[in-house]
Amino acid sequence: MNQPSTVLVTGATGTVGSALVAALQGRGPTVRAMIRDPARQIADAENVVADLTDADSTAAALKGVDIDIGHTILRPNLYLQALLAFADTIAEGWFAAPIGDAAVSAIDIRDIAAAAAAVIMEPESTGRTYTLTGPRAVTHQQIADALSAATERPIRFQSVPAEQFAAALAGVLPPWQVEGLVEDYATTRAARPRRWTTPSLT
Repeated sequence: MNQPSTVLVTGATGTVGSALVAALQGRGPTVRAMIRDPARQIADAENVVADLTDADSTAAALKGVDIDIGHTILRPNLYLQALLAFADTIAEGWFAAPIGDAAVSAIDIRDIAAAAAAVIMEPESTGRTYTLTGPRAVTHQQIADALSAATERPIRFQSVPAEQFAAALAGVLPPWQVEGLVEDYATTRAARPRRWTTPSLT
């Protein structure tokens, strides 16, 4: 298969979408960023205002895009940038989560985007599933230790009951997101994932 000449990135202003736009830029194809808010234009990309719930605008966004009806599944776990949600308490010297001493496979969203860009530029990967993780498992205590070293100030981690964690986030995040976080932590704590990958992104 030939490499695509135009790539449409949906969710282009989102967490991974914005990183994917950056990862694709300069690699050859025209990068078309699909946005819903015309005020949130993305620099150095071809912006198109559309919504996936609107068939006409989606069809317009797809004009000229190379369509491969196959699929490739990327399965990342915990976003490293999820730590930003704890920024306020980390600034006070602590953060908490219902995770105990279970290790997590955190991965930087830029690595996820780099993997996605590699898949897009190499169509022969179509139909495959890739599990994306960081190079090693880390506990939240180890994350606290790393933050302490980076900021040169003590930051402690405290494992708390799920109910207390959810209550602290009430009004800060939507209920569905709080429920999802609690479920993710419970799954990780029970499963204690032991498989990590270091994919080649070049």
